[in-house]
Amino acid sequence: MSRVTLPSGRYRALLTIFSTIAVFLIFVLIVTVVIVNTSNMQKFYAVFLDNGQVYFGKITKQTAHEITLEYVFYLKADTNLVSDEVPNANLSLVKLGNEIYKPLDRMMINRSHVLFFEEMSSQSEVMQAVETYEQHAR
Repeated sequence: MSRVTLPSGRYRALLTIFSTIAVFLIFVLIVTVVIVNTSNMQKFYAVFLDNGQVYFGKITKQTAHEITLEYVFYLKADTNLVSDEVPNANLSLVKLGNEIYKPLDRMMINRSHVLFFEEMSSQSEVMQAVETYEQHAR
């Protein structure tokens, strides 16, 4: 019969210390990931698509194939029905979900149609319009 030897006191102490450090590092890693993801969700982005459309909102998820955008806004141009001209002065910011078919306020955008996306400054006219929308929505 072979004997199983129990670890010595010194070995047990080292094992306990290393286990505690590993658990602490895993905890710190999880907290860091949650904080980074939460802070990214508070940022607004402009997502430019290959069809010329731009959507504004919070990127809540990214995968290799799609970007999920929530709290979505987009620009709408008032067109002149006679000439089809789009005057620059008549752009309005529309909140997704206010359309007649009432979509949910979330878009899953195929990455193959995304040209690029940029974080928006709080000083931008779009962000000021979003703040105005939020004030009126309360």
